Formats: sequence, C-alpha cells, structure tokens
Amino acid sequence: MVVLPGADYDDFIKVKSRIIEFFKPTADQYKAIDLSIGFGFSQSQDLPLDDIIKIADLDLYKDKKIDQTR
Repeated sequence: MVVLPGADYDDFIKVKSRIIEFFKPTADQYKAIDLSIGFGFSQSQDLPLDDIIKIADLDLYKDKKIDQTR
C-alpha cells in the first residue's frame, strides 16, 4: 500500500506509471510467471482513513478485473 497525502488523481496516475515502469523489467524477465499489480485510488478529506482505504481497495479489485481482460 502506498499512501499519498494531499495527492490528487493526476498525481496518482503519475506514481502508478512510475511503479509500472519500475517493475516492467522484472515482469519481462520472468514471463513464465503470471505477475500482476493492482492500483486503487480514493480521495476524501471527510472520511476516516479506514473508509478511504476500503474505497481504494474496491477500486484496486476493479482495476485487477479490468487488467485480466487485456
């Protein structure tokens, strides 16, 4: 889990891209192993941290499900 206090969706996308690029050589090296990574995003100043994490977790599973169809 990566928490980015004060980050907006554009910041999330930039960090997500950097993480994907960082792990791409490893994934390319081990093509025989089905590696995956999921990302979830949630942002709120009104919700407790536990609720924000739950929302991001749901988004993560949605992201992984979309990735499986690619």
